Amino acid sequence: MAVFLCSIITFAYGEEQQTGRSQSNGSLKFDVGPVWTTSKLYTSKSEYQTGVRGTGLLFSLSSMGKRIYGFGFDLYGSSTTVEIPRRSFVYTPDDVTYKLFYFGPSFVLGGSLVKCLRGELSAGLGLGIYNDNSDTEVGLGFNYKLDVELKLSRSIGIGVEGLSQTCYFKKPDGFELPDDEYYGYRQLGVMLGLRVYY
Repeated sequence: MAVFLCSIITFAYGEEQQTGRSQSNGSLKFDVGPVWTTSKLYTSKSEYQTGVRGTGLLFSLSSMGKRIYGFGFDLYGSSTTVEIPRRSFVYTPDDVTYKLFYFGPSFVLGGSLVKCLRGELSAGLGLGIYNDNSDTEVGLGFNYKLDVELKLSRSIGIGVEGLSQTCYFKKPDGFELPDDEYYGYRQLGVMLGLRVYY
């Protein structure tokens, strides 16, 4: 990660010195891919699942102007189905499909690595929303992304993006957790999608 970050700064800074501006002022990103819930999904008072796979969608907007850094905005949504054991004492035996949403601003650092290859790092803080078969909760969300893009032309590209999404919510009354755990959801994903540069 540190080497990748240094590469972005070095190449992007050199590009600005040579051209006086970045190759593009900003970008629109449309991504889809698998996500894994790495936090614990409790199916009973003592049993839980982790690493449950779902599907995520991501829309991102960023603007960097003539700098190697800038600001953006992210819209994220995912859907994950959790198989509930018949012996569960927390939920009914039916499977539960939960949806996790996030939207908020982000700080972006990026630039060209080589002629047609770009890299970006971003971190965001925003609103997290959880919804399942019977409940909706609103809380605080954190979003981190690492993106590598191949520019097919001055205005179009494709990219692969690693995503870390965490959302915290208020713990329900009477719901007990170990001292080292929080009430919320954490997901890791790998996204593939389209880039539009402007």
